[in-house]
Amino acid sequence: MSSARKSSFQRFALKQKLAMLEKSRAINTLQEERDRAAQLCDQLDSIVAETAISAGETSVMALRSANWYQQQLQEQLVLARNRQNYLDEEVASKRIDIAKAQLKHSRAEEKARQHARR
Repeated sequence: MSSARKSSFQRFALKQKLAMLEKSRAINTLQEERDRAAQLCDQLDSIVAETAISAGETSVMALRSANWYQQQLQEQLVLARNRQNYLDEEVASKRIDIAKAQLKHSRAEEKARQHARR
């Protein structure tokens, strides 16, 4: 019976380790997405800065066109920033999950070691 319990504790520790590895892969993917969203925000910021309406004589049609283009850029920028903020929150949440999984794994390993001594 002792070996069966030991084996079950070892299997549980292994299961916790696999869950922890799966969560770390998920956080890597989220961080890659977050980095892409940050790059997109930077690109949009630079485009907005480059397309500012120049001073001087400008036709009404050019002003309307530039204004429409600026609005489209601003909408895309807001969407990109919202996505980046969401991904920041998800990464933080996944880090907490990984910490909890590490704690469960260490507890399961400790239990397996305790039952191995008996």
